[in-house]
Amino acid sequence: MQTGMKGDFMEYQYITQANIDIGAVLITDSAVDKEASEFNERMGRNRRAKIQWDSGHITMVAANYLLLLAGPVATESMMNKPILTIIVMLLYALLFGYFIAFRKLYLLPLSVVFAAPLLLVHWSFSFLMLMNIFLCMFLRKFNFLTDEPGYPFFYDLRKEYPDRMDSKE
Repeated sequence: MQTGMKGDFMEYQYITQANIDIGAVLITDSAVDKEASEFNERMGRNRRAKIQWDSGHITMVAANYLLLLAGPVATESMMNKPILTIIVMLLYALLFGYFIAFRKLYLLPLSVVFAAPLLLVHWSFSFLMLMNIFLCMFLRKFNFLTDEPGYPFFYDLRKEYPDRMDSKE
């Protein structure tokens, strides 16, 4: 049996969206137990992938703003073209902040178009552009996570057994 998403309908036979919402599944036979175990393994893989995605995103945002601030300090651009430098850097900081840092749109053309005006300020910003290209390609491989069941937390399903439920009453 293939597990995965197809539109809004999961291809699981026993696990429903209601099970995911409450975080539990009633184990009535070995097939349900097996499917729940497979689901929990998948959630574990998705949690690890989400940690990598979040780490990459934080690295990208932090590195961009650090390089943005360090760039003109280390160059002569602030002395030669202070107004152009301030305008271009502020525009980049706002566009990058909204589209990439906030909305998490890891699109290569967007990243390159935002960083291209920085090259007018100083050639050293080409390192920032190359870093963004690499990180966008890295982060885009995690886009599948938004279509996974349980997004964004990927909790495991608690297995409940009927004989244990009877003893609670």
